[in-house]
Amino acid sequence: TKWFTNQIESGYKSLSNALFATPVPNGTGTEVVFGVPSSSDEPWHSIYQSLVGGDVMLLSLLILFLCVQGRHFIRIFDVGSARRERQTSQYAWLGGIFIVGWYWIGVLVLYFTKGLTIAIIPDTRQVGLALFEMLPAAAGNPIFTLMLASVGASAIILLKAVFFIRDILLYIYLFGMPLGIAVVYGNVPVLSRIVKRLALQFVPLAILPLPAAVLFRGYALLFGGDPVITPA
Repeated sequence: TKWFTNQIESGYKSLSNALFATPVPNGTGTEVVFGVPSSSDEPWHSIYQSLVGGDVMLLSLLILFLCVQGRHFIRIFDVGSARRERQTSQYAWLGGIFIVGWYWIGVLVLYFTKGLTIAIIPDTRQVGLALFEMLPAAAGNPIFTLMLASVGASAIILLKAVFFIRDILLYIYLFGMPLGIAVVYGNVPVLSRIVKRLALQFVPLAILPLPAAVLFRGYALLFGGDPVITPA
């Protein structure tokens, strides 16, 4: 019980807005989205070099081109749908635009998320201390105390782990998304649907801090400063 309680106490006291931060390149204003990351700003510099005129962009455009030409080749043998072939050709242009502009699109989404999170989230450390003060110093039932402490400690550890994994996955998605876009807009049977589902997971990953910011804003309203609710 003591170990779990220490985890809760240290977790609440170490809560900060930085925990809910969204990674973006260094800079201010439009420089964040449209500027060229410096060589010391890793991994953003490497991502920029690969996505803007780099090997990932060229490989993605090549995959998109091969998918479209493959559908044209299949139509020679009267296999496949003429309507799907026309759709593929039309979507290919849109896919090419997304591939070329993906770096700026992705960074812009992350920049918007960071700005909204900063606007919504309160001082999480103060909220954490207010919540910690409501923890009972002791309970008559040690088993019940152990259960509550284990749930609280697990929640703190899980929260930190989720946001750590999120940062890693965001870098992976930013780097590999052009390849996924090429497959999706190339209309490859079955594979395009699978890749599309994976690619769409970028959206919930990017906006993940917003629900947490709203939740802590509610905690601040109810329990921070002059608390609206004071549990016995």
